[in-house]
Amino acid sequence: MSDSLRDRVLAEALADIPKSGFSDAMLAAAAERAGVGKRELQDAFPKGAASLVEAFSDWADRRMTEIMAKGAPEQRLRDKVASAVRTRIEVVAPHKEAARKEFLDLCAMAEREDKR
Repeated sequence: MSDSLRDRVLAEALADIPKSGFSDAMLAAAAERAGVGKRELQDAFPKGAASLVEAFSDWADRRMTEIMAKGAPEQRLRDKVASAVRTRIEVVAPHKEAARKEFLDLCAMAEREDKR
């Protein structure tokens, strides 16, 4: 599974997530627009829409890390943490509704796990 393939599908999905949330049908449509076949899709997103939620979070974390690596090194831990939080928020800000739905889906997944 490559991040670039997951990122291509995610890029196609980001416009649909605010309207339809994270769903298997939306994931399949985004994969089709990205030119990703069914086998590749299954390999890259083995848990379907739940894997897309993970891909969005992974993408945002990678962007945050890239941006922070270019910045000035900060001495105090609290400054590093504050900078990381600000940067993560800035990364997902253009996709605010997708981030909101991601949070809700992550909470729902955690709740389902707790009930097992």
